[in-house]
Amino acid sequence: TIEQIGSALAAEALDLVVCRQPDVVPSGWAFTPLLADRFVVVCGRQHPLCQVGALAVGDLWAYTWLQGPTASAARRAFDQLADTHGVVPSIRLVSARSAAIHWAMLSAEPLLSLMPYSFVRQLLETGQLHELAVDIHLPFEDIGVLYRTQEEGEAAQQMRVFLSRQFATGTP
Repeated sequence: TIEQIGSALAAEALDLVVCRQPDVVPSGWAFTPLLADRFVVVCGRQHPLCQVGALAVGDLWAYTWLQGPTASAARRAFDQLADTHGVVPSIRLVSARSAAIHWAMLSAEPLLSLMPYSFVRQLLETGQLHELAVDIHLPFEDIGVLYRTQEEGEAAQQMRVFLSRQFATGTP
């Protein structure tokens, strides 16, 4: 969790962290973005909305949503989206952050879920889940590397440079 990362940073127990861009970069550290991410609405291949083209957010509220832990970025974004639209959607809660568990539940029942693209990318690319064509503009922090600006170890520097090269054009 972000709290654990913060504690480890304060204790100088970390050299490098791959994480979402923090609101505040701690003194003595820098953040380099590697991958832009976005929220997507996904469902199982059997969901009736898979056969529909472009959708409005309002078209989705009649369906049950699968939602993860309240501390997750996706859950906070979903709650914000529902509040903005003034709805109290039907939800099914799951306390796991496992893509396999989400996939199993979305495949077994006609559920929708708001998730980071980076979390479900492989399941979308292999056709195990379906991304709905709905325009949801929710801000989302980049994934990147947080690293020491002073006393950066050689291994940490090599890893940071490697990651920067690998993700030089990273946009999902």
